Amino acid sequence: MKKILGLTVAALLVMGLVGGGTWAYFTDVETSTGNVFTTGTLDLSLSGGTQAIDSVTATWTSPAGWAPGDSYGPTTLTLDNVGTTDMTLVELTVTTVDGGGSNMAPYTGASSEPEYVAEGGTYVGTTEQNDNVAIDDISSVINVTLMTYNGTDLLAQGSPPAFDDATIEAADTAGNNDGVLQLDELATISGMDLIAAAGLTELAGDGVGTTTHDFIMTFQLAGSTDNEYQGDISTMSVSILGKQQ
Repeated sequence: MKKILGLTVAALLVMGLVGGGTWAYFTDVETSTGNVFTTGTLDLSLSGGTQAIDSVTATWTSPAGWAPGDSYGPTTLTLDNVGTTDMTLVELTVTTVDGGGSNMAPYTGASSEPEYVAEGGTYVGTTEQNDNVAIDDISSVINVTLMTYNGTDLLAQGSPPAFDDATIEAADTAGNNDGVLQLDELATISGMDLIAAAGLTELAGDGVGTTTHDFIMTFQLAGSTDNEYQGDISTMSVSILGKQQ
């Protein structure tokens, strides 16, 4: 008898739990409509050099007749974030292409007799053999003597000849390690973060007011530059890429 009673009680409890699942509740639903998500914009405008452009690439051209010891600059690029989203990365990439200047006949690959001789050209009597090998590395004797971003000296040397900026120091070390930044060393740097190098947090968008940063450089043709480089040309491109990190 005790066993049967126990089974009956268990059955009633189960039924009660099932019945509890059919109870109703008061409800109220409200709907939020018309939600719009709008993306900001990133738009970097450069002005400087020979033109004002809304792009990421600009070029400078040194004066004709640039001679050893002469300086060129300061040259300025003004960066303006004309978008609405702050740029937290502003990356610098420099490329160079070295080449000879216009040939001065009959010196093949040379612009003058001194360059022809300096680059290994030979004569039989007074007749040139047009056998010189053009040495196109003028960017190795172009020194970058000033480089600032928003007023910060990127070439600072607290302990000369080492550069304070790690990226620039690495480029010089991988080059001739002389404590002077040459153009060919600068051209090994890709994506250098100017914002971080200058100790800044962003290049603010124009949505919070007009903010510009100046990138300034000065160049010098080394005083030790010899006849090998007469008439040679180095074409440099400066690319500035703005990003939201």
